[in-house]
Amino acid sequence: MQAAAADRKWMIKSENRILGPYSYDQIEDLLKKKQITLIDEVRDMDTRWMYVRESEALKAIVEEIREELANTDDHTKTYQTRTSQGLTKTGTITQELVQAENTKFEMPNFTNVTVEDAEFTEEDTTPAQKTLKPQAPAAAPATATTVANKAKAPQQYVSAADPVVNSQIRERSKLTLMILISILLAVIVVAGGSHFYQQRDKKKQEQQSVAQIRKYSLYGLENKVVEIFGNMSPEVQRQVLPEIIPMIPKLDSVGYINGTQTINNLKSNPGVNDQRKALLDIVQFIKSLQDQDLKKARESLIRAKDLDPSSELIKENDAILSYYEGKFDQATKTYSELYNTVSKGRWLFGWAISELAKPTTNAETESMLNHEIERYTEKAADFKKELLMINMLLDKRTAREEKFARDYKNYVAMPLGFRQRFQVPLSVFSGIYSTFTLRSVYEKLKPSLTPSEKFVLEMHMKLELGEVSAAQSLFSSYQSLVEDPAELANLRLQLDYALKDYSAVVAQQKTIDISKLNAAGHYVMILAKQKVNSQTSLIDDGLTAHVNFLRSEKNILGLWAQLVTMEPAKKQAFVQANSGAGEDFIPFLEVKGSAE
Repeated sequence: MQAAAADRKWMIKSENRILGPYSYDQIEDLLKKKQITLIDEVRDMDTRWMYVRESEALKAIVEEIREELANTDDHTKTYQTRTSQGLTKTGTITQELVQAENTKFEMPNFTNVTVEDAEFTEEDTTPAQKTLKPQAPAAAPATATTVANKAKAPQQYVSAADPVVNSQIRERSKLTLMILISILLAVIVVAGGSHFYQQRDKKKQEQQSVAQIRKYSLYGLENKVVEIFGNMSPEVQRQVLPEIIPMIPKLDSVGYINGTQTINNLKSNPGVNDQRKALLDIVQFIKSLQDQDLKKARESLIRAKDLDPSSELIKENDAILSYYEGKFDQATKTYSELYNTVSKGRWLFGWAISELAKPTTNAETESMLNHEIERYTEKAADFKKELLMINMLLDKRTAREEKFARDYKNYVAMPLGFRQRFQVPLSVFSGIYSTFTLRSVYEKLKPSLTPSEKFVLEMHMKLELGEVSAAQSLFSSYQSLVEDPAELANLRLQLDYALKDYSAVVAQQKTIDISKLNAAGHYVMILAKQKVNSQTSLIDDGLTAHVNFLRSEKNILGLWAQLVTMEPAKKQAFVQANSGAGEDFIPFLEVKGSAE
């Protein structure tokens, strides 16, 4: 149980704050340092909130803490002291209080001295000695005798009722009080100044955190937003939430907020404008669509459209919902309008799959889409692989075998999962842009493929879908269908990388002709070498050969290859100079987000 717990990440709810995520060792350290207690609440990503003392996974450390508490002696003793009422002493008494209480009270003796001669002395704390019979002193002048008596009798006392002595005591008390007040004021001033600067620094840090979370939210860097949000005070969290509404589901999933309650609170807040309230409805729309509740999704979208009718995000979600409702004419109409306004790969993809989902084909529209996809994929790489799959089907339908061969070659040369390098806004239901949606297109294409083409495309589809074990079995059984050694080597590289066998990817460089690698082969070789040689320079181990090949790609893939080997100080300028080519490209967004 403890070994399993050590692999988990834990959240802690302590004093109305949610902390974490922490490892098992970190929780053990926090408990031992008493920074959290056994009655605080804890959960991992798969369980509900429960007290630390109730968690089976943390049972070992809980028992250890309880044993330490049982061995701790909590008993303290209180000693009370008192002094005899009405007794005024003229010095600091160092006798033990028990002995002082048992001493018989006697009236003080007075010496025959003037006020000027009086002085405060300590009382003798040694036990009284037996009195010896005094000897007769020799005759001496009166003055000398007085001086001698002073020297021999250092313990001198004055009456508590003496007004002159009391006056001097009061003066000294006033001086002491003034000194104490001055020290106290100085302490207050220093403490107040320290508190002021601490509060100022805290305010400055909060402002910086808010600025960072706005920037990371703009660039769609979810993990950084979650990290900063978790370290904010509840007050600052409430302040920034209206500006990161699309992050509400993510923050809810890690336990930082209650998503439903947060949405209701923001909707009833008069300070939240209509555009942001529309985003709240979009959050609910996405949740309903994930639950496959199309009716609730439509209701949420209607509310959002009423609040912000010109929003591109709402129009895109409308097209997506129309697709799932089977209203393909409406979906193609909305997608085509969006694409003709701004050319984006995902909008062209949505347009194409909506058209192909119609029960009847339109040869003219499909021909136009075929041409538009060809034009777009020549210059752009976002959704290129998915669009090429659609184009291969359109090539077969129009018997354009030469174009099919070219599209097939470009398809297998595109890196696996490259679509995931491009940001889809959090306020858009991204499920439609997955390989699962493309599967219906592939099923229509399969009957027209040769055994070799079918095997290669099947391998790519399974790897894109994350079905790595199935792809490995398929490769073992049917690799002999591929006659071209270079094509087989490139496919093997993709499989090894999907299996996370990065050393095997790098090792293949010694057994294959590097000039025979396609763009996908060079791409995974760069990624694998980055992982294997993480402690060495990226220029090492022939990395530049792969980078130089990809630089010939006239799209974002070529720009990415240049970014890989670039010095950090130069990356910002490079990204800014090519911002138009990589508007939604996550590696570019990460470089922008790293700027202070």
